[in-house]
Amino acid sequence: MAKRRGTPREPVRSSPIAGKERNILLALAILAVILVIVAILSRCTGAEETAAPESRDAVDAPVVVEQSSEEAREREEFAEAWAPRIDAFNEGYPLEGYGMVFAYAAYDYGVDPRIAPAIARVESGSGENCFLAYNAWGWGDASWPDWETAIRDFVRGYSEGYGGEVTYETAEVYNQANVDEWYALVTSHMEEI
Repeated sequence: MAKRRGTPREPVRSSPIAGKERNILLALAILAVILVIVAILSRCTGAEETAAPESRDAVDAPVVVEQSSEEAREREEFAEAWAPRIDAFNEGYPLEGYGMVFAYAAYDYGVDPRIAPAIARVESGSGENCFLAYNAWGWGDASWPDWETAIRDFVRGYSEGYGGEVTYETAEVYNQANVDEWYALVTSHMEEI
């Protein structure tokens, strides 16, 4: 039998990382793989990444498919006339900078552009004290993911449910608890705008 020469071998270790550390690294690797798969699948199913607009005023209403150039021009002129007035009214409040969104929504749904900002001032201090996410209008149990969606949905809903005007009769339905005060405040704020 031949003799071994040299130094004896040390036993082979399975890993220089201890058990807990190995488990953490394994969990992180699995999480990374899952995130990559989700990213690939979301692109494959047509989901789009949404980037924040350069400014809040850059957010436009959904594209109207059959809109003549004259209608598009009228819509733009309407928004350009009302947006600065709405933004001035909301200056210093969370709804500041959303004048174009308010104006486009009002034009699209045939609503006085002062209604939504005025009601928001009465109901939540123009978004300062919302009882649900982005619900500046104290509107039922509705919440929204962002101001743009909230404004458009509220204006559409107000148009459909109240005819797009503020009257004493609509005030009786909208705020039954204190009709006189609510109506006076909303119309007063509309005059400010």
